[in-house]
Amino acid sequence: MKARVNPLPTLLWLELRKQLGWLMLLGGILLLSLVVALRVRQEAMGQPLDSVGGLFAGQFAVFITAAFAGFLLLLAALGRAGRVESWLLLSVPPGLIHQLARFLFAGAVLLVFAEALAGLFWWGTRGFGLELSLPGVLGLALYGVILGLPLLALALLGQTLTWAYGLSRLGWLSGAALVLGIVALLGWFFELSARTAYAFLPVWPFPAVRFQGVDLLAEAPVAGLPGEPLLYALLLTALGIVLAGRIWDEVEA
Repeated sequence: MKARVNPLPTLLWLELRKQLGWLMLLGGILLLSLVVALRVRQEAMGQPLDSVGGLFAGQFAVFITAAFAGFLLLLAALGRAGRVESWLLLSVPPGLIHQLARFLFAGAVLLVFAEALAGLFWWGTRGFGLELSLPGVLGLALYGVILGLPLLALALLGQTLTWAYGLSRLGWLSGAALVLGIVALLGWFFELSARTAYAFLPVWPFPAVRFQGVDLLAEAPVAGLPGEPLLYALLLTALGIVLAGRIWDEVEA
């Protein structure tokens, strides 16, 4: 009896080989963020409180920009990835497995990038005398990663549609339908999240923030971020992956 070979590790390795250039760009963003954190820590030493506040705001803005830049690079990398080098596989894997491998690789890269950036930000804030909970900061980054997963899945779906049907001649109709569908889905996501926030799921706690022994979030009206958007994000992500896998099967068949 012939043993069945799991194609997932090979597909993940192929994704790594294809995306090395993009990974180097993400590493460059992390390196620049480290340089900024080092510089700001040096500037904050011995500065008055008002100057430290300005430096903290500047560092926060830089790290938010770095996070968005890295996420956009990852979306671009996922959108540009071509078809798999199937000659390296013993058999053509099902579409769902193929798309799941691409998504898992992109999601893992996003998670590592976000957590590394959050860790650098936490380390940088130590120079201001600001006490942030490291698990809380990393958890907040994880919250953002989960909210970003639907965009990864939709980018994967869009790339699959473009590769499968093209955007020339009447193929542009599929592209227009995809854009409209994504806009409608995201609109539904934001509307439902706003309507059901803090309704039936536990909150995602804020990180503890203390300055000179004072809890800066003691007077916050809520204890954390709503958990409901995470559920909707995971459902939307699963839908995008399943549709992308189905389209892949149709084309390969």
